[in-house]
Amino acid sequence: ENRLKALHEAKKRYGDPFATLEKISQEIQALESLDETLDSIEKKLQEAKEKTDAQAEKLSLSRKKAAEELSEKLTQLIRELNMPGATVTIELEKTARTSTGDEKAHITLQPNPGERAIRIEEGVSGGEISRLYFALSTLITQNTTLLFDEIDANIGGETATLFGEKLHLLGQKTQIISITHFPQVARFADHHLKIHKSTEDSRTHTEITSLDPAERKHELLRMLGGETAIL
Repeated sequence: ENRLKALHEAKKRYGDPFATLEKISQEIQALESLDETLDSIEKKLQEAKEKTDAQAEKLSLSRKKAAEELSEKLTQLIRELNMPGATVTIELEKTARTSTGDEKAHITLQPNPGERAIRIEEGVSGGEISRLYFALSTLITQNTTLLFDEIDANIGGETATLFGEKLHLLGQKTQIISITHFPQVARFADHHLKIHKSTEDSRTHTEITSLDPAERKHELLRMLGGETAIL
């Protein structure tokens, strides 16, 4: 009766005493083999670290090579956009390891020889940003449509002509839609769409018109400042 009473109290406290006994036995066994388990875990962690280190090193080497190649190409392109003395460099800054590797990339620009190279997020001009963005776009374009909304902002007339020429060459490989206020850029387009607004019954409407050759010439003259301007 005492044994039955003890079993009954154990059941009330722990549930099925035999299942509890089995569970406790397994926990004791796990604790007794804890050192072996820790050794196994540490070994797996070390193997994972070595594998990750190798992958990170491989990625860093690939990035270094790609950064050098991209720096050369960007420098060449930005010099062709009326910045003959500029140099673009992709810097790789060492950082704490993340899921994307051991470094962070920065684009730096030296506008002219002898000047300090600065990172673009630190304060390059609007015209320099336009050139860099355009140069990057021309390099990464593959079978896609590019939409440039006043990519030629903050640049001069001569540079706008260079932008137009580059857009025309790029347009031979991919579709480009460019919104511009520069006739120097618009005249290189294969198709010219005029966007204009009108007001009717106190409502403003935006219309897009496809221009024929005669209308195109008239619009380019208007963009230059008047129909008496010389194309």
